Amino acid sequence: YGEQKCIVKVSVKRASFGELSFPKNNTFTYDGKAHTVEVDGEIPANAVVSYLGGNSFVNAGTYDVIAVVSCEGYVTQRLSTTVKIEQAKYDMSGVRFEGKEVVYDGSSHSVAISGKLPDGVSSPTYTINGKVGSSATNAGEYTVKATFANRDPNYEAIPEMETTLKITPAEYTVKGVDIVFKSESGNVISSATKIY
Repeated sequence: YGEQKCIVKVSVKRASFGELSFPKNNTFTYDGKAHTVEVDGEIPANAVVSYLGGNSFVNAGTYDVIAVVSCEGYVTQRLSTTVKIEQAKYDMSGVRFEGKEVVYDGSSHSVAISGKLPDGVSSPTYTINGKVGSSATNAGEYTVKATFANRDPNYEAIPEMETTLKITPAEYTVKGVDIVFKSESGNVISSATKIY
């Protein structure tokens, strides 16, 4: 009997990873710190997880994250998610913009914000009845607005503040004047009534 050669073809099927996923909630609020998302699930110890474009973000915005999970003997798996970092709000609770009511006295009167502005927020610009400024002299009711310029894209714009400056007319006081009534002929009379 002669020697026979036998060729056997063996097919090795790669295994699939178990359940892999990103966290369900990937929405954060800007706080100056890095926010990171990672694939979770049954990942073998020698597997490599690569994040295309990164998976850690600080600034407000929307980011697409793609993860590639690879391991010898396993089918490579790709997963994707979206990370959203929302703008923060400035704490304006310590800032007041109160109206004022004064009597006309010939001098200029104004209103301004009071309190401590949050770090990174500069003093506002003011308009009074649509014109630049925050003061008035003459009697009247004025609408004063304070507008804050926000240059940090990680924070929401600060809403405009509005108040009223009211200058009421002054009353004239006449002192030390004698009023004398005269008739049409020029004679002084002690009392008189005239209908206008």
